[in-house]
Amino acid sequence: MLKKEHQEPAGAIHLLFAGEKSESTRPLPHPQVDPVQKRLSDISIPVANLRDLLVTTLNSLRAKEIAHLEVLDETGLITPEIERALPPVLLERLQQARTTIANEKPDLEF
Repeated sequence: MLKKEHQEPAGAIHLLFAGEKSESTRPLPHPQVDPVQKRLSDISIPVANLRDLLVTTLNSLRAKEIAHLEVLDETGLITPEIERALPPVLLERLQQARTTIANEKPDLEF
């Protein structure tokens, strides 16, 4: 983790190394990412593809990742093709996250 002297850990830069587990609670090591280069003004920025982002998110699966999964799902970005490419343990975590999301949504009957 890279942080300034009095900086909170949440605001720090966290480095994740492909092929390694950063925490014992992660079911899989961090994936080998295959970023694509995107241009922003006059600089080129490596951007993780959606599958790699999803694998990383499901591998961690904290409350904020569940919120991210909800947005990805609601916008249709988690396609059946991407789901089929997930390892079974991560597909199970995706299903658990979806159950959590469904159970926490308010019942809006009018």
